[in-house]
Amino acid sequence: MSGVSYTKKARKSKKRSTERIITERQKPDNELQHQKTTFQLARTAEHVRLRKSIRLQQKSKKERPVKVPFLPDDIIHNVFEQLPSHSRFNTLLTSRRFCRLMVPILWRAPFITRYHNFIPMETSNLILVYISCLNVSAKLTLKQAGIVLPNSPPPLFQYQYYLKEFSLILFEKMIVDWFVKSQNLGENRKKALYFDNRSSLSESSVKAKIEILLTELSRLLFDSACLKSIKLSLTSRTLFLPEILSFSKFGLISNNVTSLELSTTCLGASDYIKDSTLGLLESLKASFTKLQILDIRCSNAHVPEYLNLIKAQNNLEKLTLRHSRLVNPVLKTLSTLSSTLTWLGFQTLYLKIKSLAILANCQNLETLVFHNIMEFDSEPSACEGTPITQSLSVKKIFIFDDFLDAKLDFKLLFQMTRNSLKELTLEILYSNRIRYILSSIVENTLDLRYLALHVKHSDIEFDKFYNWMKASKLESLVLKSKEYYFGTFVKELSIYFPETLSHLDLEFYITPGQLANFLNRCNHVSFKRIGLNDCRGITDEHLHILMKYAEYYGSLEVVEYDRWPLKYLNKFGRLDMLFGREVSFSKINEEKLKKAGRFIKVIRREGFDPFENLGSAFY
Repeated sequence: MSGVSYTKKARKSKKRSTERIITERQKPDNELQHQKTTFQLARTAEHVRLRKSIRLQQKSKKERPVKVPFLPDDIIHNVFEQLPSHSRFNTLLTSRRFCRLMVPILWRAPFITRYHNFIPMETSNLILVYISCLNVSAKLTLKQAGIVLPNSPPPLFQYQYYLKEFSLILFEKMIVDWFVKSQNLGENRKKALYFDNRSSLSESSVKAKIEILLTELSRLLFDSACLKSIKLSLTSRTLFLPEILSFSKFGLISNNVTSLELSTTCLGASDYIKDSTLGLLESLKASFTKLQILDIRCSNAHVPEYLNLIKAQNNLEKLTLRHSRLVNPVLKTLSTLSSTLTWLGFQTLYLKIKSLAILANCQNLETLVFHNIMEFDSEPSACEGTPITQSLSVKKIFIFDDFLDAKLDFKLLFQMTRNSLKELTLEILYSNRIRYILSSIVENTLDLRYLALHVKHSDIEFDKFYNWMKASKLESLVLKSKEYYFGTFVKELSIYFPETLSHLDLEFYITPGQLANFLNRCNHVSFKRIGLNDCRGITDEHLHILMKYAEYYGSLEVVEYDRWPLKYLNKFGRLDMLFGREVSFSKINEEKLKKAGRFIKVIRREGFDPFENLGSAFY
């Protein structure tokens, strides 16, 4: 039994040892399997995490807004300059940066007519803003004078530093407007301030308060702003002329001013205004010596002072004369000086054509502008004995006239400029004059490169004008008319276009059919630039015809349209009426624009008005 039991024990022991050996042998395999399983799980977890990360990245890319590229301040400033006035105020609330860049543009010329009439702010509020910019001592002076000042918060900007253009007559008007609305005045005094009976205020306290207010605000502007343009208009309605020459920084301002408009029509003015005007003119010739633009209108008594002011200028480039008594003395002065004058304009005066022969000594003179000349040959000649055929170096002439009874004769002018004249713009509203001027052009000007005409169909002597057009060397032609059927005349004229013509601007309504016929008739001309600028706009059909023209001939590079709507939108801040019809933008399909852009390099809604470009100083 013992042997049997021993044998059983030995077998059990051997079995256990065998199982232990097997277990020990299998143990590494189990660990390896475990490691493999752990690695697979880890790899799966990493793969899940990676996929989740990729999905999150893709989701963030979809939700992330497109990053707007950063533009420098000078580029944004140039963009803001092109905005119409009503849109400029919207940029103030866009961002701090836009506000900082737009404020100097809005406040550089608040006293100029083309701005203050159309901005969404009352003129009296402009004065209130400038009052808030005064220092404590200046406000105390106003309060001691009895002027009621509102408790206005401190300004966000020092607006006086942005002023570039100053007009005295509009500045005084705004001050009077604010004074009437903010102070407790009787009805009689309000009427005296608003109408022509201001002389009744000469001894009143109201006039004294306005003088103090005008002096303090003028000192604020002249001691702070970097003025570039000053308009000083002294009339019989002028209440007070501040002593601007006594301001501390006026000497620095006079060195920076490049444009001065000076008008002294003191007929019926008080003795104070007359004496102040004379003192101002005496001082201006010593202060302003770096003027580039000068616009003057004076009374007969101030002609010597104006001549001295012109003689004191070293870099005068642009001069406008608005008084007949100034013409001959000024022309004589210009002929004796080594003048840098390049632009000379005459407005609403009597002029003798022979007097212009003096300008033959002005070798740099390139542009002459005649705006509403009332009559020629009304004064004695300033150059008796000077031959009329004296040549001028003038290259550009602009003539604008809407006076019904004006007596004009430009034949001698075209004779004196026939060797140099390259550009001519005519805005004549009456047929009897435009026909005579066109006949003078045909006889005396053969070397024109640019011609802009505002005419009617009946104003043209067809045979003479057609032959002149065919023999000319014109490169640019602008035709403007208010006649509905003017396109028929242009269609007839097209076959006489010279081969040198490359720029055509049609400033009247033309149908797509008329445009197609017109382009087919003048296939001997290769147009590089075409403008269609009617107040009713153009359509997809017009653009389609121009696209086909560009595709076939391959010369057309620039197409301009909607000049008039843009001009009126930018100038007045609203759409206006033009020639009794409503101004509207062209309605062109975006797909049509893209398709046309494959054949035409530039298709734009912009351009200048050729009939106001040279005469812009008069508006």
